[in-house]
Amino acid sequence: MTPFQIDRVIDAPRELVFAAFTDPAQLAIWWAPEGLEIPADTVEVDGRVGGRINFSMVDPNSGQDYPVHFEIVEMTEPEVLVLESPPVPELGMPERIVTRLTFEEDGGRTRLSVTQGPHTEEMVPQALAGWTSILEKLDAMTAS
Repeated sequence: MTPFQIDRVIDAPRELVFAAFTDPAQLAIWWAPEGLEIPADTVEVDGRVGGRINFSMVDPNSGQDYPVHFEIVEMTEPEVLVLESPPVPELGMPERIVTRLTFEEDGGRTRLSVTQGPHTEEMVPQALAGWTSILEKLDAMTAS
């Protein structure tokens, strides 16, 4: 079991990038890998420590639904957001997953670092690919 880290510079101020993680309307636009959609009516955000971020990613071709559940365990706006997900053994995630997001100011841009795990060795490439796609969508949304 291993964590991974992915870093990306988003061409938007960190307050706007941070808000994209806690605003239901924005979250529905970008927080699913390419090929999946988030129906806006599935998004629920209680943006405080102890609160939750829940939504469903749906494959429009098959109708397959992938529910996503996070508990907010740490939040210092607009610097840090730490989320925990319950185990989902049927999707290759046998343990609770911790997602730590840090948002650094970088001359009007945001240096975003995502650390997530633990993952099985088999899941790391899939998780990295998913986050790469998701962050590309976030970058495109905040640039517009």
